Amino acid sequence: MMRRLLGTAALALGVVVLSGHVGSPNVILDGNAGPYPVRVVVRPPEVIPGQAEITIRARGEGIGSVSVRPVRWDLGVRGAPRPDPAAPVAGEAGLWSARLWMMDFGSYSVHVTVTG
Repeated sequence: MMRRLLGTAALALGVVVLSGHVGSPNVILDGNAGPYPVRVVVRPPEVIPGQAEITIRARGEGIGSVSVRPVRWDLGVRGAPRPDPAAPVAGEAGLWSARLWMMDFGSYSVHVTVTG
């Protein structure tokens, strides 16, 4: 009986110790959108439905616009809404921001399009 109690206590302690949150819920991508190097930061909403905050830093000459689009894993691009334009951030060359609605639980990807 005592052995079982100690085993249960050790298991409970292990769950508490190993269940800590590691890192941030934000998603960061360093990559390319066509010929433009970009860094995209997606801050997911705290509740669903809610708006994800997205910032895009794009480097390169001749960038005309940036757009973002939420794509659910089970609906794909065909089931995704139209892209939303990202707005240039005043006073920050090469930085755009946008907010995207996440309307349902599930896995999303964010498609970023840079035109120039």
